[in-house]
Amino acid sequence: ILQDTMARPLFQLFQAIIHAGAGDHGTALRLIENLLSIPSVLSSGHLRLMPYWDSVRGNPEFERLVNLPPKVF
Repeated sequence: ILQDTMARPLFQLFQAIIHAGAGDHGTALRLIENLLSIPSVLSSGHLRLMPYWDSVRGNPEFERLVNLPPKVF
């Protein structure tokens, strides 16, 4: 179970990156929103800095997600 708890968010992160790069921004944004709501490696800083999010930058939903206050788990 611990492996699933740690691996699932990482798998979803990779899925979000692939969907963003392929132009499926809706799916990428849903995955990002989910990842920001659970303990995961994704953070607003990550979204701001990493170049593989360039294809969704400027999207109002992406900008909203980037500006969400950080969750404390």
